[in-house]
Amino acid sequence: FGFYLCIEAYDDSFVERHTDSADTVLYKADSENCTLLPSDDGSGFTVSYGKDDSYAHVRELVSVLNATTAENKTELEKLLDVNSVLKSLAVNTVMGNYDSYSGSKAHNYYLLYSKGQFSYIGWDYNMSIGGFNEDNGSSVAVDILSPVYNVDISKRPLIEKLLAIEKYKTTYLEY
Repeated sequence: FGFYLCIEAYDDSFVERHTDSADTVLYKADSENCTLLPSDDGSGFTVSYGKDDSYAHVRELVSVLNATTAENKTELEKLLDVNSVLKSLAVNTVMGNYDSYSGSKAHNYYLLYSKGQFSYIGWDYNMSIGGFNEDNGSSVAVDILSPVYNVDISKRPLIEKLLAIEKYKTTYLEY
């Protein structure tokens, strides 16, 4: 008897199963500075698949994301699979996984760019369900309406900007 976990590596075979686009790039949030704030130039990401030496796609996402309001959200929707973020955020919140973008380190996630659009992919849930050793399990009590831990929500624009739009907030809560 035991607890078993099946993990898929986010590598060439994963990318090739999910897209056949020539422009595909898989970015791994490798450093503790992949905030997507206006100051984020993309250099904290590692390109795991494809080619983007200048992080041009990430810089475009940062620019569009930080300019997003309810009135101009269609620009973000063109560039970002919003539902992939909302679903991942909901899972992340329920799992209490704050060794992630939602926590103080803004890492442990992937962005898959393909056909001109980003998808968000959560990764590394080993500190979930009260296992985040920096807080002795207190992160499990995070409010779902402000799903960040040990960081101001304004420092996580991917969460703040989306949840500020009522339609997205409702979808997130449904997930």
